[in-house]
Amino acid sequence: MNLVWIFCSEILADEVKEILDSSSVPSYTVWKNVLNRNIDGNKTHWNDAVFPGKNMVFCLSCDRDLLEKLREEFSEFTARESTRREWLEIYVHEVHRLM
Repeated sequence: MNLVWIFCSEILADEVKEILDSSSVPSYTVWKNVLNRNIDGNKTHWNDAVFPGKNMVFCLSCDRDLLEKLREEFSEFTARESTRREWLEIYVHEVHRLM
């Protein structure tokens, strides 16, 4: 089992949700209004006049097959110029369900 964390600018959130839904992800958790400091250009979102905007975080668990499908979908998504301008990071780690 894998735990997938997706951190993104709120500008990308609807498209991320579309990818998750179209990939038949059965369940995911979302955190809205997440702030992020990043020294890489326009990727800091502090929801103020200097660094406008916010981020979202998605978390889901999946098996190896679904993980590969998500890898393919997000590889295509991140290849787009409009996506590369915004903040998007995805992390995966192996987990074991306790309950």
